[in-house]
Amino acid sequence: MPRKCEIESLVKLCLGCIKETIENSKFVVNLPSIQKDDKEIFVSLETNNPLHQLIPVTLSEEIVALFTRSRKLTDAKILKHLISPRIQNLCFSVYSDDYLVFFPKLGNLLILDLQNSRVGNHWLKYIGAYCFNLRSLNLENCIDVTDTGIQWLCRGTDYPEMRKESPKLCKTLQRLSVLYTSVTQRGIQIALTHLLSLRVLNNYFTFEALVELAQRAIDSKRPGYYNDRFCTSILYTSRFKLFRSDSLRLALSLCHSLTRVGIHVIKGLKDSDLLCFKVCINLQGLKMLKCPPPFFPNETEITFDGGVAPLLEAFGKSLKILSLQYFDSAPISTIAEFCPNLTWLYINNVTGSLDNERDLGCIKEKMSMFKDLKFLSCFEDIQPDILLLLLSSPSLQHISISDCDTLSDEVLQKAAINYYGFQNLQKLQLFNCNSVSGRGIEALLVDSNPIENISFFGCKNLGSENNCKWSKLIVKNNWNLKCFVY
Repeated sequence: MPRKCEIESLVKLCLGCIKETIENSKFVVNLPSIQKDDKEIFVSLETNNPLHQLIPVTLSEEIVALFTRSRKLTDAKILKHLISPRIQNLCFSVYSDDYLVFFPKLGNLLILDLQNSRVGNHWLKYIGAYCFNLRSLNLENCIDVTDTGIQWLCRGTDYPEMRKESPKLCKTLQRLSVLYTSVTQRGIQIALTHLLSLRVLNNYFTFEALVELAQRAIDSKRPGYYNDRFCTSILYTSRFKLFRSDSLRLALSLCHSLTRVGIHVIKGLKDSDLLCFKVCINLQGLKMLKCPPPFFPNETEITFDGGVAPLLEAFGKSLKILSLQYFDSAPISTIAEFCPNLTWLYINNVTGSLDNERDLGCIKEKMSMFKDLKFLSCFEDIQPDILLLLLSSPSLQHISISDCDTLSDEVLQKAAINYYGFQNLQKLQLFNCNSVSGRGIEALLVDSNPIENISFFGCKNLGSENNCKWSKLIVKNNWNLKCFVY
């Protein structure tokens, strides 16, 4: 059954007391006001602060995270007192320019997460100047970050107020996410050519930036100029531009360390174009992404058998992640045969049948092909026997199924009773699955099931009565289980 609620650890209880004491006392009032140029007070606090001298850095990071991960703005004087020069991991959910005052002591910082914080370009100037050991920087959804910020991060010579030599950050930063920012193709090229240790660059302009760099080298009669200079391991093709012949070959000529690829299926892309990915023998993630119809209606020439299947045959055994969002149908037998080591699978309208495999022994033998599958996401109707095969994967931890009326109480009950019984399942999400009722869900609430979260959205046979019943059951049995019915 779902795990019992456990008593919080002593560490968590103490952390909660620390946060409450700081928020509800005169702690802030008693702290001296610190100015950016007040070096004497700055040095005094760093040398005499017992938090920095006695507390292990990992615990210090947890204390700081209590305030920085909250959506509530924290007084800068508190953070100034809590943040140690030894800190290596820092996250800001919201930002204030007052926080820039303690950036000079973040020289040991390795990971900085600013996702959704709405920081601007001037923060990147401080990061480039002081966080010279940084390995990972997350700026996702920071819409005010532009090419100028990337230029400042890399200390470009176009900005005379910055020192002309490249900062140490250019040799240390390995991961940069600028998804959903205002960074353009130009900014991505600046990052690629200046951040020499970059392994992961998350942005939808990376593909076009690589194509332009490769073409520029050819036009300047230096065709191999950028070869082996870029180590980025993640690449997404453009989703807003028509596909140009030979662009994949140009981009791949500059990327020899790819481990994850996202291909937006757009007009002009053909099966023959995809075959150039067969050289990516170490690929661990492949996503075929469907563009929204307003941008590119179904005017593509990509097929599963002619484009995707040859790729799966070439490197399927190394794949851990497979997403086939574009295709209206994909044969499960091909996926199972070529990709036995998947841990993450997203599929639409899988085709095929187990008509010749009704015997329990045959199905269990088939299941060894998905023995490592932990995350399963299915969209639209799938044959019940195929669905049962997927749900019976022994390592499943997270299941998300949408708009699938072939998912029924019987399918859930069979998967729970006759096979591995969801022995590792932690989270179940159902969206608009109208053939499932409380009877099927209750098959999951058994002794062998460690489930912690169940959510149902728009499922006609799951409503407030079920939610009320399960809520009472959770309280009665002291389960560590959250239930949401919408």
